[in-house]
Amino acid sequence: MPNYNENYTPETFRTRTGASLTASYKTIGSVITHPSRQLIIVNNTGILVYISWDGTNDHVALLAGASLVLDSSSNSVSDSVLATRAQTQFYARDPANLGTGTDNIYLSTFYAA
Repeated sequence: MPNYNENYTPETFRTRTGASLTASYKTIGSVITHPSRQLIIVNNTGILVYISWDGTNDHVALLAGASLVLDSSSNSVSDSVLATRAQTQFYARDPANLGTGTDNIYLSTFYAA
């Protein structure tokens, strides 16, 4: 039977400045501390960025001004829940190595408590 008494709880959002991006991966804030049921990444840098879950491989390309929303369990009705693992570190890089990014990349994550 599902637990309907869980609260939707945000972690403090994480950022990485666009100007600090290079062709090498840079962390986006700190690791997530809870299993993430919802994850939002917003690219306000003005440039194309690649996002990685492991700091080695490119997983998602985010165009300038684009967002990625991963909602893995909002409508879940079973005890089995898909979530991004706690202690996951996210990374971003500027594949063109332009060094001209402005503003930030923002990462928000939400968990059940």
